[in-house]
Amino acid sequence: MTSKLLPNGLLDLLPDVAEKEADNIHNLMLYFKSFGYSRVKPPLIEFEDTLLQGLGEAIAPHMFRVMDPKSQKMMGLRADITPQIARIAATRYERDDYPLRFSYAGDVLHVKGSQLDPTRQFTQVGCELIGDDSIAADIETIMLSLNALTEIGFKDITLDITLPALLRSIFMDKMDGALLKALENKNKEQIKALGGDYSDLLLALLSMSGDTDHDIEILQGLSVPAEAQIELDRLQSVVKGVQDELKKSKISVSLTIDPTQHSFFNYHRGVSFSLYISGVREVIGRGGRYDFDTDQGTASAIGFSIYMNALRNI
Repeated sequence: MTSKLLPNGLLDLLPDVAEKEADNIHNLMLYFKSFGYSRVKPPLIEFEDTLLQGLGEAIAPHMFRVMDPKSQKMMGLRADITPQIARIAATRYERDDYPLRFSYAGDVLHVKGSQLDPTRQFTQVGCELIGDDSIAADIETIMLSLNALTEIGFKDITLDITLPALLRSIFMDKMDGALLKALENKNKEQIKALGGDYSDLLLALLSMSGDTDHDIEILQGLSVPAEAQIELDRLQSVVKGVQDELKKSKISVSLTIDPTQHSFFNYHRGVSFSLYISGVREVIGRGGRYDFDTDQGTASAIGFSIYMNALRNI
């Protein structure tokens, strides 16, 4: 009956799929626990002004809003769990308690899906390493995400390491929207027309081939502002560290670098990454470094989320 159809982007999970997903979530959480990541469970809905504080501001365009009949205040249904983990770390713990290692699993809701995936309700499973801004923490987080996917039986993983802070530092957070779109579409002619003094730099970034060693050579030959150079140096150190860890492991991972890719939620400020699996069009996980405010100043963290909906039909 058409009157009982679900809204666009929402669906029922029938027994086989629901059981498979529940098993994967359970196994992931056990795996994270074995590495010292303690589970937290923030609420599905919060007051809007709290949910959108700090890095939560970046999720505003994706968030459903409702009125709380009791307080008469606006509330928001979370579109991402990471800002909630940052809130917990900032308000429930002292800086002396850092670093913190948290894991989580829960649903999020978006006001609309993407062109590749119309889904609007997602189950996020992930980890956050809070209060450690070292390169070792970046490597730990990336490797944890890769090993976790392998632990639940997934192979042929592609790790795309990105650097959203690079373009921000070059353009001082004032990058033209049309130029950003041209970079997303790899449109060289538009980049030449819109890139101004940075056209050659952007085209060099766009020329990266997927051969990691070759791409590192390109990065080493770039001339960028001092702040951007710091980000590039860190990226290269992280890539080398991940390569070393992959050589020690038995997992099959293709490593690529894409410094022109920007963050989906636009709060990642350092080395970031996306995860893909062969045969699946949409991204299956995202992660990266971000900063958040505490009563004792700014803290740094890095984490990742795996999207269970992307794994359902594999």
